Amino acid sequence: MEAKAECDVIEIAKTYGRKLLYMGNINVVTLRTNDLEQIEEEIVPKYKRAKTNENPPYFFHSDHSIPPNINLKTYQYALQLFYENSYY
Repeated sequence: MEAKAECDVIEIAKTYGRKLLYMGNINVVTLRTNDLEQIEEEIVPKYKRAKTNENPPYFFHSDHSIPPNINLKTYQYALQLFYENSYY
């Protein structure tokens, strides 16, 4: 799901629940900043809300492919935030 197109995985999951699988919705523009604070603001609220939404099945990914200007430590941090704040 593309975050820049104003799709919100949590809002859509409220409508369709566990009838669908969900993927993406992490704004790659935010990841490209390599700013850990901004990345945390992008990821944590979505997955804290996901915990209260009957745990819809979700695959972590950005809303596009991961460009080469996102450094590895930034992406590892994003994954860490996902695992710390998701229901898995």
